[in-house]
Amino acid sequence: MAMVGACAAPAPEAVAVMSEYLDDAASAPSQPGASRRYVLRPSDGSGAAATLDLFAARNQPAAAQAGQPQQAGHKITTFALPVSTDGGAVSALGPGNVVAIVQVTPPWYAPGFLIRRTMNKRVAEYAVLPDLIHKAFAIGPDGRVGGIYLWRDRSSANAFYNDAWHALMRDRYGENAEIRWFDVINTQLQPEA
Repeated sequence: MAMVGACAAPAPEAVAVMSEYLDDAASAPSQPGASRRYVLRPSDGSGAAATLDLFAARNQPAAAQAGQPQQAGHKITTFALPVSTDGGAVSALGPGNVVAIVQVTPPWYAPGFLIRRTMNKRVAEYAVLPDLIHKAFAIGPDGRVGGIYLWRDRSSANAFYNDAWHALMRDRYGENAEIRWFDVINTQLQPEA
C-alpha cells in the first residue's frame, strides 16, 4: 500500500524552563544557552523564589539540561514556546517589571496544530501593546495553553487583564484563566549567536 502523504516532524520549538527554589533564586547558576533569564519572586510573597530561562529552539539540549532538578524540593516546569513577540515597551526593562504566567485549558477538540496556528495569528495583537515588553505563547506540560508575559509594571498588566478580558477567557474556554504573578528581581539577556 502506497503512502498518500507524509507528515513532517514538527520543527523544534523554543522552550522556557521555570525553576522554583527553596531559597534565594538569585544565587542559582546561570543556564548556558538561555537567551533570556528572569529572576523572580512571587508577587504575593508566597512560595519560593524562581528563575525563568528562555531557550531558542536551537538550544533544546541546553533546555533539557536546565530542566533537571538541582536540589531536593526544586520544582521544574518546562513550557513549549511555539511563538513569541516583543511588545511596544521593549525599552522598559528595569525595576518594577512583572511576569504573568497565564494558563487555561484548551477545548478538548482543539488539536495541537490548530492551537499553534491560532497562537501565530495572534502575534500582531500583542506586538503593539504599549506596556508589554515580551510575550511568549506557551503550552504547559499539562497541555494548558496561555502565555508568559513580561510587563512594564503591575498596573499596566492589570489594565490588560480587566473584567472584559476575564469574560472573554470564560467565553472562549469555559473557565477562568489562571494567572501567576511574579516580580522581576533581575533580567539577563544574552545576545543572539
